[in-house]
Amino acid sequence: MTDLTPRRIGAVQVGGPATAAFAAVAAAAAVLLSPPGRAALDAAPLVLAAVLLGTAALALPDRPRRVPETVRGAAVGVAAVFDPVALALVPLLWLTGRRRGTVAAGAVAAVLLGPTLAAGGLPSSSWRPLLTDSYIPGDDPDASLRGMLLRVAGPYAHGIMGADTPAMSVGAALLGLAVLVLALPRAARWYADGQPVLAVAVAACAGAVVLPVSWTYELLWLPLALAGRLGRRPEERWVWPALVVVAAAVPRDAIDPRIDTLLSTAAGNVPTLVLLAAACALPFRNRTDPHWDVHRAPPPALPQGRRALLPAAARPLTRPNLLLELLLIRAGYWVYQNIRGDLRESIPHQREQATDNARTIVRIEEFLHIDVEAAVNRLALRSHGLFRLMQDYYREMHYTVPVLVLAWLYMRHPTRYRTARTVLALTTGLALVGFWLFPLCPPRLYPGSGLISSLPGSPPNYIFATNLINKYAAMPSLHIGWALWCAVTVACVVRQRWVKAAVFAYPTATLFVVVGTANHWVLDGVGAAVALGVAVLGQRALTGRRLRDHVPAFLARLGTAPANGQGRPQTLPARPVIPWATF
Repeated sequence: MTDLTPRRIGAVQVGGPATAAFAAVAAAAAVLLSPPGRAALDAAPLVLAAVLLGTAALALPDRPRRVPETVRGAAVGVAAVFDPVALALVPLLWLTGRRRGTVAAGAVAAVLLGPTLAAGGLPSSSWRPLLTDSYIPGDDPDASLRGMLLRVAGPYAHGIMGADTPAMSVGAALLGLAVLVLALPRAARWYADGQPVLAVAVAACAGAVVLPVSWTYELLWLPLALAGRLGRRPEERWVWPALVVVAAAVPRDAIDPRIDTLLSTAAGNVPTLVLLAAACALPFRNRTDPHWDVHRAPPPALPQGRRALLPAAARPLTRPNLLLELLLIRAGYWVYQNIRGDLRESIPHQREQATDNARTIVRIEEFLHIDVEAAVNRLALRSHGLFRLMQDYYREMHYTVPVLVLAWLYMRHPTRYRTARTVLALTTGLALVGFWLFPLCPPRLYPGSGLISSLPGSPPNYIFATNLINKYAAMPSLHIGWALWCAVTVACVVRQRWVKAAVFAYPTATLFVVVGTANHWVLDGVGAAVALGVAVLGQRALTGRRLRDHVPAFLARLGTAPANGQGRPQTLPARPVIPWATF
């Protein structure tokens, strides 16, 4: 069994009552400050009471003092008066063997719901907006199954959102019934396994999706599902909490990649999909499962003379979970977009400063005799075909090549993936600081430069053109920074010398393209190289690892075994290394 004895680190007792109380207060504050919590406080504060009552009714232990079943049932009935989602807990009482509690819950709900429904629902309860049609089914925050169907069918109904029909309502009702039939036995199974909070969460998630309209505050039931454990590896344990946070707190535009209609549709229905997964699909672990407790083994010791700022537990070598990585990459790109765009309002205020900074760059390049932007631009314009090819290169390669390199590292070299990914993240973060501190006018916008960045009729020189593009985010050049990262990373991993030399043709070509299309100064590339160098040093200071460090592949599998009887991870025997899948 896992050792739960409180431990003292310095002046802080870890695992003691103070830690538990602090964690409870922090969790409550996070829930109240989340979008569902704020929505509940604004529109339906009694939903908070319903969540607390419903959870306490089924989760309170019978020791040291037994709670009467009628009291539990009455609490569920009152919760149902506050929030219709709690009605899903009534059949759960029956399935868990609490017959008297079920009768009590039904009686209380029948007695109290009649007058309240006749009056349009209690004020501050979630019944009132549901009965008074305060919200439109299928509108963007609606997390119900019916709302998801309306959003999916909307583009095919002549673009009219909310084009509800009797057939759609009947179909949503039948699917909702199927969800309840699947979810309630699952909830009863988790309750019998000694996980009552997870049982409440599974039943409540099913109740939330079967409502005709399920507004944002109904997602307050979803964090209860964090009591469930998923995955066989330590890296997989964080995926479910991340999905819950994304569903409950992250705005839609932060997760919508805007690449494909299907992906955008899925991103717009993430809350509904997560509720459905929790209710019907996710294989939560039983308490008797050998993977109930999984611990990561410490990484191999650093070579003599190296130090790391991060503790060993924070610098693993195992391959991270792919879904979690995609979520982190999307979140990082969303932050990058917004900081780079600077919300557009600041662009007029940056124009004068950006032009002054460009004059400084021009003077420095003239002093160093590297002011070649005009000459390279004229050379590129000699052939319209070449210039169009450079424009396509500028738009497409900037995102495609780094993604391919990350995928290659993830699949073929997982022990080096985390190191390279950290360097890329630090490089991008430093570039964002540069955009903020040093707005710079690119050559194409510099007054009197006469440089041409696009031919008549050509598309703009950036991918995913949006209103958030900041024309003065030029120093350092992320086109060159990311291209240098690709070349350095590949050169540190491969063994063939000719490949090590050939990969640097990519950043060289990128420098020619960004200068030839008048999008960057030569010194922007120098700034990108400096940012990459600082990122490499920062990553080494944090983890003590270098990009070219080679770790035996079998070490990347450490920490994937369940804990043994003493709470320590079991040691896995080394397996033969397969060239295309090292673990």
